[in-house]
Order: sequence, then structure tokens, then C-alpha cells
Amino acid sequence: NGKEFLAEPEVPEEAKSVLNKLFSGH
Repeated sequence: NGKEFLAEPEVPEEAKSVLNKLFSGH
């Protein structure tokens, strides 16, 4: 589940942006 991945603690904002772009691409 992608939500669980984003639920990881101490996730850098840059990482979130990259993940959001990847999920949006799909």
C-alpha cells in the first residue's frame, strides 16, 4: 500500500515530492 510507505517516520519533503510524482505518473 502506498499509504503505508508515506506513513514512514522522518520522510524528507523531497522524498515525498518524488513519491508523489511517481504515483501521479501511474
